[in-house]
Amino acid sequence: MIRFLMNNKGISLVESVAVMGIMGAVTLFMVQGQMSISGSMKKLVDKNYKERVATNIVNSIRDNPKIFQAHFRSYSRAEKDSLLSRQRMPLAWDKDGIYKKEECEECVGRAGFLIEPNGTLPGLLKLTLRVYDNNVTQQDEFNEYTMVFGVR
Repeated sequence: MIRFLMNNKGISLVESVAVMGIMGAVTLFMVQGQMSISGSMKKLVDKNYKERVATNIVNSIRDNPKIFQAHFRSYSRAEKDSLLSRQRMPLAWDKDGIYKKEECEECVGRAGFLIEPNGTLPGLLKLTLRVYDNNVTQQDEFNEYTMVFGVR
């Protein structure tokens, strides 16, 4: 045993290169994992914020629907798609709040809604809300929320 320790001359160049290669691979996997987690968190935060925007708009409308842009009539699906297209959205939103579109041209997203009578239950209204994100380049990508409520 003592003889073995006396003949130990250190680490060879091949062993050093192998260890550095292994450490480099481990570091690469860790960096890729961190980047993946960061991207997923950004998407989750964006989705969560869009849902908070929708909740704020829905609560405002539910409290007093008559002050908002609404015709209170039934719409066909084609009419809804036309009225709720990205170009016709009257509201703008970003991390600081919800505005009229004209007040915030550089805002992150757009939102708009329709209020129509609920066909099955008289006295109730159906709200259809669309929220668009300007960072998403696809024209037809939006989050749509539907809610039925009574007028106060």
